[in-house]
Amino acid sequence: MFNSILNSKGKSDCISEMPLNDRLDYGKEAEEKVADIIQKTGQAVLPLYQFDCDTWPFIMINDKKHVCPDLICFGSDGPYLIEVKRKQRWSMYNGKQTVAVKSKSLDFSRGLKQKTGVKIFYCFVIFGGTDINCPFDDDSEIYFQEVGSLSGRSWMGKDDMMISFNKDDLFDLSANFNNM
Repeated sequence: MFNSILNSKGKSDCISEMPLNDRLDYGKEAEEKVADIIQKTGQAVLPLYQFDCDTWPFIMINDKKHVCPDLICFGSDGPYLIEVKRKQRWSMYNGKQTVAVKSKSLDFSRGLKQKTGVKIFYCFVIFGGTDINCPFDDDSEIYFQEVGSLSGRSWMGKDDMMISFNKDDLFDLSANFNNM
């Protein structure tokens, strides 16, 4: 499916090196799963994966482009945005299950929240597989948290500062949708 990011040994390389359309396709399945759960609660969703594009969709603020999160949602308390992060599996740190994002991604989302006044949530879709092409199945999980409430451990990744979040500090989307 994503042969452009597999090295000669069939192991996944860095997703950020994928062409834009491949990155959009990679996240689409995870975004669809989150959108399905939200729609089942009677809320409306504008999924950006439905559009074919050669650039990231953006929000204009004071004549500046800001990359738009993956899902624009409309709930009873007003609109909110969701950034979906597809992950193969949980990582372990000090005996706790964790998930990580680039620090600059979280900083950007917090800044966008401040500029728009709209709540932004991160949804982590954990596919539970051993390779980048693993399908969403019964072992997969979806956890979320509002970006203003996310706090975690900072560390230097391969190329970027990362922030890890404990699973215990996140909400299970299917069981706790009312916290969104």
